[in-house]
Amino acid sequence: LKQEIEEKYSFDQLVGQGPEMREVYSLMREVSNSHNTLLITGERGTGKKIVAKAIHHNSPRKSSRFVGIQCGLVGEDMLEKKLFGYRDGDEDYRGVFLQAQKGTVFLDDIDKLSFGMQEKVFNIIDTGALLSYGSTKQQQVDIRIIAATSVELGDLVAQGKFHERLFDKISACEIKMPPLRARRNDIPFLIKYFIR
Repeated sequence: LKQEIEEKYSFDQLVGQGPEMREVYSLMREVSNSHNTLLITGERGTGKKIVAKAIHHNSPRKSSRFVGIQCGLVGEDMLEKKLFGYRDGDEDYRGVFLQAQKGTVFLDDIDKLSFGMQEKVFNIIDTGALLSYGSTKQQQVDIRIIAATSVELGDLVAQGKFHERLFDKISACEIKMPPLRARRNDIPFLIKYFIR
């Protein structure tokens, strides 16, 4: 299974041969050995999650979990519980950040996080510790955060709708995914891939 996963997410398995995608592959190779936070931008359907998984599976963290969450799919209270975990009676439920210990957390649509949640994510990146939902005790986490968005975060920062320090942290390294209309030479490769 590990071999199949490695083959599936090897850089050779990503579809696209044009100069736009070769630039993406080059950046992916460059950042895969890093532990730094990363931002992947691009329109919906450009393969941001596939790129994030490929980076994880080609990184020193590949033996630990890749845990992804789409930030805009659930309400804020449930999202906070999913991200930070919570306690129900005697049971502790580990959130995404603890589930991915020594691995990678993929925050898709990070722009959908509320300002308060953005502050908490910034604190995790900045301090390496998190405060579980409803808890007063901080826990150390060793994770890499890869964020993705299909909107221009710089504009949201200028409008006061996105945390500036979080933006600075995640945008220090950015991979821009080109839309298919900008890489039409890849259409035959994509057709063969989907047929196969």
